[in-house]
Amino acid sequence: MRYVFSELVQQISERENNPSSSAYKRFVGLEHYESGKVEITKYGDTSKLDSAMKVFHSGDILVARRNVYLRRAGVVFFDGLTSGDSIVLRATNHKLERLLPFVLNTDNFWDYADQHSDGTMSKRLSPKMLLDYTFEVEDSIDIDKAADILWTTAELEKDYENLLTRTDELIQSQFIEMFGDPETVVKTADHTVSEVADVQVGLVIKPTRFYSKDGTGTPAFRSLNVGPMRINDSDWVYFTDKGMEENPRTIAHTGDVLVVRSGYPGTSCVVTPEYNGRNVVDLIIAHPKKEIMLPEFLCAYTNFPHGKMQIESSQRGVAQKHFNVSLYNNMKIIIPSLDLQQDFISILQQGEKSKKALRKSIEALRLTRRAILMGILGNGGKE
Repeated sequence: MRYVFSELVQQISERENNPSSSAYKRFVGLEHYESGKVEITKYGDTSKLDSAMKVFHSGDILVARRNVYLRRAGVVFFDGLTSGDSIVLRATNHKLERLLPFVLNTDNFWDYADQHSDGTMSKRLSPKMLLDYTFEVEDSIDIDKAADILWTTAELEKDYENLLTRTDELIQSQFIEMFGDPETVVKTADHTVSEVADVQVGLVIKPTRFYSKDGTGTPAFRSLNVGPMRINDSDWVYFTDKGMEENPRTIAHTGDVLVVRSGYPGTSCVVTPEYNGRNVVDLIIAHPKKEIMLPEFLCAYTNFPHGKMQIESSQRGVAQKHFNVSLYNNMKIIIPSLDLQQDFISILQQGEKSKKALRKSIEALRLTRRAILMGILGNGGKE
């Protein structure tokens, strides 16, 4: 049976004119979406919002209008506020309500969104085009049962991700045990990042002019590719050969530490050998002086509260937090012995083995969900 979104949902346009003093305490901005996730669980607070915002309620679906290539849509299970960059949808067809977040996370939907969005550099999806989207459900499908199975895979994925988080917390606790609690360390630290690394910024001015239009060329790092202590191997942009030739200064090499400047400033990862030689867009690039500072230690210090509390107190901007080279250069840091740094890195590597197994389980769940969606939606279910 064929369905059109306008018959299944309504667009919600309720607004809150004084968000900082409203009853709503949670704010979902574009930085809180996670590509491919059917549920939005991250949020900020509304205390510093100074302009009117859209209202959403538990059970509503949020779809990011801007940069549709990032594929951001999910259901929320709490009340809050969001910006005009989000479309707020509320299901009117309760039989299909639990299925809709999955439909909005298929390749078929995002291909449609890309083809029907306005603009070139920062494509925007209009509510009208979204509501015109149609899909089919195989007549033999028990929709309630199918939704139960899909949500089971989503909940299992969340459980695995919680285990990943727990592993990270244990590693962080070990770091604190070995090197001291954040407040004490920051108060007593008598070195700065500028002493342990050469710091620069990646390509900032109009990087899109160097992008390949057909997805060929050399992948380039953006903030989307940097997770806490890891590289996110998806959503790459590609530089043309000419773009690489014209920007050798911003090419990252094995052992460099990449630090996010905007959105989640301070989030950082180490460039590993398989990612050597990729260009960098709008990230800080730190080249550790390995005779005194190992890359993994600098990365951990930056990601953990020892660095994050300094970053949060110094970052610029309200709506879009921003962190720059000067602020990073001046961040206070300790310089333990290389042997002690290496002892921690060994612990970090053991934790990474556990996390690698968990990520494989997550990927298996996603493949299972893709197969289920193919059965429910036919070709329209490809993820």
